[in-house]
Amino acid sequence: MTKCQRIANELLATEKNYVERLFLLDQIFQMEIILANSVKKMIPEAIIPQIFSNTKSIYLLHLNFLLPALEKAIASRPEAPNIGEAMMKIAPFLKMYIEYVRNFDRARQMLLYWVDKSPKFAELLEELQKRPECGLLTLQHHMLEPIQRVPRYELMLKDYLKHLPQNSPDRKSAEITLKLVNEAAQHSNDAMRKIEKFRSLLDVNEKLGEDIDLISPTRELVKEGKVMRVSAKDGTLLDRYIFLFNDLLLVCQGGTLTLSQQFRIKSKMNLDDMEIVESNNLEIPNTFYVRCQKNSIELHTSTDEEKDEWQSAFVRTIEDYQSKMRTTKRRMTMMHPVKTDQLGKRAPTWVKDNETSMCMRCAAAFTTFRRRHHCRACGLVICRHCSTHKVTLEFSSNAEDRVCCYCFGVLTGGKTTKRSSETKRSSETKRPNDTKRSNDDDEDDGVVGRLTCVSISDATAKVDEKLKGGKLKLQVRKLANTNKNKFNNNNNHNKLLLL
Repeated sequence: MTKCQRIANELLATEKNYVERLFLLDQIFQMEIILANSVKKMIPEAIIPQIFSNTKSIYLLHLNFLLPALEKAIASRPEAPNIGEAMMKIAPFLKMYIEYVRNFDRARQMLLYWVDKSPKFAELLEELQKRPECGLLTLQHHMLEPIQRVPRYELMLKDYLKHLPQNSPDRKSAEITLKLVNEAAQHSNDAMRKIEKFRSLLDVNEKLGEDIDLISPTRELVKEGKVMRVSAKDGTLLDRYIFLFNDLLLVCQGGTLTLSQQFRIKSKMNLDDMEIVESNNLEIPNTFYVRCQKNSIELHTSTDEEKDEWQSAFVRTIEDYQSKMRTTKRRMTMMHPVKTDQLGKRAPTWVKDNETSMCMRCAAAFTTFRRRHHCRACGLVICRHCSTHKVTLEFSSNAEDRVCCYCFGVLTGGKTTKRSSETKRSSETKRPNDTKRSNDDDEDDGVVGRLTCVSISDATAKVDEKLKGGKLKLQVRKLANTNKNKFNNNNNHNKLLLL
């Protein structure tokens, strides 16, 4: 079999699989949601086409035209199939992918919003995703398929032309087809670059099952890998798998928990006050400590090189995160909301959603389920817990509008409402079926308690408090005496301190 034949067969095989994926999107997810929603309304009807965009048109194009054309081309000339000619007439219609790609970000946000807002919709989606034909993948995963398909055509056609003889009658058709595919692929390539980070988060989120929701517009996966944790109880080595994000560290235990869940979270550590400290462990080489205010763990790697890679990744990520925190502090300090005596009388200028990644009242990081809201009185971007009040605003024709608790206190002449410490939330939004940790686990989850709703100056102070000890000055302290016993070495050891 020639290389061109293998490429043609691969193209046909992947096209069949792709049509099956489109069938899932259109006939399983979209149609089932439409039918269920017509029986009992879960979400507005207009939302469904916004989520699925022009999926049906794409599905029909491949089912009725492209797949039959490829099958005919290979069946008629299996020794030298004219792939270029088969695709040339259909390639111009691949431009319909442009609409799908442009709508993808909005479709994803719309899906996440209604999963959070409508429990019945979330339940239906969960049932559909559990069907065998869905391969235990989420709707979001299947929605990525169309974005990846056109760039794949481009790669396969380039490979096909590379091995196609110069005198082949299919060369001219293949070159024309590749040019047409390139135009559609450019939009998909741009989108692929934008959603690559999102897909990484989605993959990790599914590996962790129900333990945590990681999806956030500002979160990125920096590094992941297998390490060993040195038990604080008896020094034994425990298998661990860690995920380092640009704002969070997850230390996990591996093993097959369910068909989809591969890891269980054993420890969560925020980067606010994290430091990396060189270990003085004389029995186990290549160890170092990861410390934050509420937790400290000792990690062991297989080689010096691996240890250096992890330490460099930690230092760089902590520096970047704390630098952004300082920038946020300056922005919050410079923010000038509506003057107190003008609250409710004049419409404020709204802070744009993409200008802040945390609540401007309590400094809580926004996630998929901790969404952005605007105070109608001062215009700041706030979380749901800081915007539970409504008050009459003069500039809004005396209509009741959502305001932050600080503005509510000012406008009603009362004190700013603070949330009870008993209702503190974890730094990450947990799902209802949060898995329980084993009793013999000596790790602390390191979750920082939620902040109360405060004024801008107080919120700035909270951010400033997180940055204490965050100057990130690197200092190496050598062993004072290598002949001293291990007990004495606890006070005189190599340290890599982030002060």
